[in-house]
Amino acid sequence: MEITKTYIGKLGTRKGKEFNVILDKEGEKLYNKYVWYVSSLGGAEYIIRKDKSNNNKTILFHRELLSCPEDKEIDHINRNTLDNRKSNLRCVTHSQNLMNTGMRKDNKSGHRGVSWFERDSKWEVKIQLDGKRKRIGYFTDFVLACDAYDKKAQELFGEYLGEVSNA
Repeated sequence: MEITKTYIGKLGTRKGKEFNVILDKEGEKLYNKYVWYVSSLGGAEYIIRKDKSNNNKTILFHRELLSCPEDKEIDHINRNTLDNRKSNLRCVTHSQNLMNTGMRKDNKSGHRGVSWFERDSKWEVKIQLDGKRKRIGYFTDFVLACDAYDKKAQELFGEYLGEVSNA
């Protein structure tokens, strides 16, 4: 088995802040071909460049590296958008990409899909797939509620399952 060399470099932004980027050998070749910088897009940091020959269009490094069809998205498996090794990227549908998201910042239970249902004094468990929310059930025990979510998420999301708990 061949071990892939990892390139860890510093890349700046227009404001002068430096970021660590992680690339494999193929990514390093693309990285050295153009002038890249880090920019915040949709709340995450991405490696981008501007294509002056195409009306200053923003080009995303991971999209150029992976050559994913336009109707697909590129998922950073470890959710580090500055880790652009090919082994960390995969071409996915929008729904699959949403499966590999982190915990919402407003999550109060500490577990994805589990929330306190005040009216019944129980833990409510819901999951969303393809834009449709499905209720799994209500539980008096938090651990059982978490287990119910984990089981259903593993069944529905499989290899695309992202962070479910901040524990």
